[in-house]
Formats: sequence, C-alpha cells, structure tokens
Amino acid sequence: MREKTGRIILYVAAVCYAALMLYFLFLQRRPMKVHESYWMNVKENINLQVFDTVKLLVRLLRNSNSEYLIRFAFLNMTGNLLLFVPMGVLLPCIWPCQRKFIVIFATSFLIILCIETFQVLTLLGIGDIDDMILNLLGTMVGYGMWHIGPVNRMLQRLGFISA
Repeated sequence: MREKTGRIILYVAAVCYAALMLYFLFLQRRPMKVHESYWMNVKENINLQVFDTVKLLVRLLRNSNSEYLIRFAFLNMTGNLLLFVPMGVLLPCIWPCQRKFIVIFATSFLIILCIETFQVLTLLGIGDIDDMILNLLGTMVGYGMWHIGPVNRMLQRLGFISA
C-alpha cells in the first residue's frame, strides 16, 4: 500500500514539475519581435559557441556595478542548473531503465535539445549551447543525488522506488 501511495505522490510531483518547467521555459515569456524574416531571427537566436554565454555572465558577476545585471547573471546560471536537478531524480524514480548513467544522460540530452529547439523556433528564447550544458549538468547532479545511498534508501522507505 505504501509503495502505491508513494508512486502516486511521485507521479503528482512529476506532473507539477512538468507544469513548472512549462511555465518557466515557455509560458512566462513573450515571443521576440520579428524585425526581418522569421528565419533570420531564428538564426540570430542560436549560440553554438561553447562557454561564450558563461564567460559573459561570469564577467558580469565580477565586473558589473549594476545590481540588476549581477542578479540577472546569477539567476541565469543557477537557474539553468537548478531547474533541471529534479529531472535527474524523477526520471530514475519513475522509469527503472533511467537508472543507468548513459540512458539518463541520453534521455536528458534529447529532452533539453527539444526544449532549446522549441524555444528558438517559437522565438520564445535563445538556443544556447551553454544553457544545454548547464541544464544537463543540473540533471546529472540530480541523478547523482538519486544515486547516493542514503537518498536512495530514503526514497525506497517512502515507497517512491522499489528495491
């Protein structure tokens, strides 16, 4: 009985997490204005330079006198990381096949790639390789937390996963 209740709570948590992700990644944003052709805007909203954005944000954190820019840089980096930590815990709890590192890594990569692609195509955000790296790192932190013995045993005792 406890395992069934735990599974229900787990699914409710996953639905709530998905709803929050949907809100933060898509619904709270307004589409960018199209100044030229749609495809030109799409092209301008893709960053494939690894660590280009991270270097810019670190520079802002170190050198900016603007409280707004410092807050923006901090929230951008930590948000991209922390927003995906729950995915690294929920995926292996819900689907046992996600308990293998390579499987959860590949699944997370594909989910994040779809999110970034959707943001670019809908003009709701920028497709940024650094965002993908931070998102994937956040998921792997969550997976690492799930994999730690005491956390895993606690999830088993609560009925969220079976032994």
